[in-house]
Amino acid sequence: MTILFGLKNKSYDESITTVFSNLKEKLEEHKGKSK
Repeated sequence: MTILFGLKNKSYDESITTVFSNLKEKLEEHKGKSK
């Protein structure tokens, strides 16, 4: 169970990181436009 969760969690973390970096880029763009 723990090993399975660990493997699942790895790809989950990667996708979260990707989504988060995408959101960050959009936020930066928004900040640049509002200035």
